[in-house]
Amino acid sequence: MHDVTRFIKPTYLVLLMAIIFGPSAIADSKPSEIFEFALIGDLPYGTKPGEKDPDYDLLVQQLNSDDQLSWVIHVGDIKTGGSPCTDEMLEDRKARFDRIKRPFVLTPGDNEWTDCHRPTTGNFDPLERLEKLRALFFRDQTAAATRDQLGVTTQSTLHKAHSEFIENYTWTYNNIRFATAHVVGSLNGKAKFSTLSQKKRSDAHDDEVKRREAATQDWLAYTFDLATQNNEAAIFLIIHANPGLEHGKVDKATKKAFAPLVKQLQKLTETFGKPVVLAHGDSHYFRIDKPSLAKKRPPAGFTRLESFGNNNKSWIKVIADPNSANVFRYEIFSN
Repeated sequence: MHDVTRFIKPTYLVLLMAIIFGPSAIADSKPSEIFEFALIGDLPYGTKPGEKDPDYDLLVQQLNSDDQLSWVIHVGDIKTGGSPCTDEMLEDRKARFDRIKRPFVLTPGDNEWTDCHRPTTGNFDPLERLEKLRALFFRDQTAAATRDQLGVTTQSTLHKAHSEFIENYTWTYNNIRFATAHVVGSLNGKAKFSTLSQKKRSDAHDDEVKRREAATQDWLAYTFDLATQNNEAAIFLIIHANPGLEHGKVDKATKKAFAPLVKQLQKLTETFGKPVVLAHGDSHYFRIDKPSLAKKRPPAGFTRLESFGNNNKSWIKVIADPNSANVFRYEIFSN
């Protein structure tokens, strides 16, 4: 492994953490190859369109300087929940992400579409903003190039019933399965609209949630089936929302909103019987832990990884070695 200190200033803290799993079977043509990728989220956040952001610039510099990174994953929330949802804001974020030279994978957060009904955001219809988000970040040439580079398959091309979900990705690399699923904060899009909003929640908004939850359920089942059929060593899942995995600290509304997802993850992980990492953002609290899901004890091999966020533009390097007892290790670059 290369010396990570050459990519960061001496004042930065590098923390190495390891999650040790059992041996895994390798069905890949390069079973011994170690690879690395970056995880970021909930940023640039409060930066206004066109505004300088030295911390974000440094982050991009670090990512671009590390020639070992295979790709960069962003777990959503590219702005604050109260800042404008204008085309200018979304295009500003797109331009900032386009400066990252590695293949860039984004899963949407609630701040860039679900919460756009708020007066401070511009009283937008969230469904209209969702279509803008898809057009800008998932139907453009940069996204297509990323999909080609990683060999990504989208749910829109596989499941006719879920053809709108171009943002749900899956790909495999060195016998490890990756998948993004569009699961957002604000109770996964079920939160009530602001009473001051000029937009009112309608059946169309509720129907979108139902379609997206059904798509997520089918997509996760498909992802685990693929990993099982191909005898893959581990699964790395990426969503935006914190689905309320903190023991004793979760309100009833959050538990109810994400209960179907949590129960499905419990069942799928138990059946898979190999390492599963759920990476998310949303609550701006870095952690690597093994929380319980739908039962008192977490399924064997399950790990939750939450990214940094908001004013802390730190990032996590994930080091994957599918031919080792240590499938995943993490290096944290913090300022």
